[in-house]
Amino acid sequence: ADYILVTEDSTSMLSDALTTGKTTYRLPLHGGSEKFTRLYQSLKRRAYLTEFKGEFETKDYKPLNDAQKIADEIKKRIVKSTTTD
Repeated sequence: ADYILVTEDSTSMLSDALTTGKTTYRLPLHGGSEKFTRLYQSLKRRAYLTEFKGEFETKDYKPLNDAQKIADEIKKRIVKSTTTD
């Protein structure tokens, strides 16, 4: 796919889409929550996410890679704990 469209009801689906490096749009739904609104605003500010308004436009961004960041932090802590004992 060249573009990914995600609904606002799943942060997991959104996070997965943003790991691909493909232009990702959100499809607004009625309702929502303050927590989701803050997430969407943050991603929009950092140019990861745009609300879909009927037109596709390719946008470049560095894909999210939080799983790797977490794995790196775990490794660092393991090394630290084994060297300080």
